[in-house]
Order: sequence, then structure tokens, then C-alpha cells
Amino acid sequence: MPNTEFDEVRRRLRERADPRAARLAKQALHSPHRFHGVIPPDVRALAREVARRHRRDRDLAPLFRLAGRLWKSPWHEERWVAIHMVASLGRRLLPEHWTILKDWIRGVRSADHGDGIAVELLGRLVKRDRSWCRVLKHWTLSKNPWERRAAVMASILRARHMGDAEAALQLCEPLMRDRAEEVREAIRAAIRECLVSDPAMTHEFIDRWRGKASKELLDPVVQERDDPSR
Repeated sequence: MPNTEFDEVRRRLRERADPRAARLAKQALHSPHRFHGVIPPDVRALAREVARRHRRDRDLAPLFRLAGRLWKSPWHEERWVAIHMVASLGRRLLPEHWTILKDWIRGVRSADHGDGIAVELLGRLVKRDRSWCRVLKHWTLSKNPWERRAAVMASILRARHMGDAEAALQLCEPLMRDRAEEVREAIRAAIRECLVSDPAMTHEFIDRWRGKASKELLDPVVQERDDPSR
């Protein structure tokens, strides 16, 4: 079945292919992958349709076998189908799936894929169990910038839905002098979430790092904080 579904996914994406949209998406997303040129709502709809077929499976193993094949694809949208399929059944994610998703993070080549895995998949496990933040703290030491970025992005749902700004800020802490812009983007995103969930703690964090972290990292967030109309 996974082989049949894999072929179906590729065929249906090719049927919706738009070369012009593919060129524009590649330019916008700075992805090294090839593009069919299928709009995101159609990609999500296809992923949800396939995922629904696996709702009655005993576990997520069959879905992950299919998703694993799609994740290795050279096509950007096929990788997104893998992410959206698992996200569709995200309530059934278990701790044992963490290792699979970590391997996916190591194969990330574009920010949108990495954030999809970190927020929508890993983030659900972190939201349910704060102890995963101890694992993510080790990711902040990785030589892989996508893994460091994922360490921060995976805490966003916990800050947003659980009000746990502390967990996100603790993961930002060891990365505040990181030179990779993809990591800095994640830190700014996390700080913005924390400003909503716990303003006092986040203001203190920002003020403590002003003058220590690079201006390129904090200035955009500080300007937004000091001028809410921006």
C-alpha cells in the first residue's frame, strides 16, 4: 500500500503542476529541491486525504513508512505531504516517533520544512511534555544550524498554548550569540510568542541581552516592542 500511495501522491501533484508557480516558489523559499508548483492548500488537502485512510491503523507505522519515502523525495511539495500527513494524525504521535522526526530534521534543507517538523510535529510532543525541552537543550549545541533552529521552534506551541515562555527562553539562551541567520529568525519568532504569553519575563530577558547579543538579532524585536504600531 505505501508504494501505491507514494505513486498516487506523485501523480496527483504532477497533475496539478504549474511551471510558473514552481519557479516563483523556488525563488521565494530558497529551497534546493525541485518544485511541482502546487499551491499549499492543495498540498495540505492531498495529505489529509491520504492520512484519513490510516485513521484505523493500529499505530502510525504504515503512515510513517509512506511519509519516510516522501521525505526522501527531491520534490519540495512531496516532502510537505509527508509533514502534513503526520500532522493530520498528530494526536497519535508518541515519544518513540521522536527519533524518526529528529532524523527528518537532519535532512532539512529549507526553513519551511524544518519549521513544519519542529512546530507541528515535535512541538506537539513538547507541548504535552515539558521534559522534552531537556533534549532540545542538547540540540542547541549541534553543528547543524537546522537542528539548532528546530530546538527553538519546537518550543513555540508550548509558549503559545501553555503560557510557558520560560521553556522557550531557556532554549533561546545558549543561542543568543549564534551567527546563523536561520537560527536568529527562530529566536525572534520565539521571543515574539513569549511577549504575548509572559510579557514581564520576556521584557526582562530582552533587556538582559541588550548589548550582549548582536543588534541584528534583537533590534527588530525591540523596535516592535517599543513601537506596537509597527
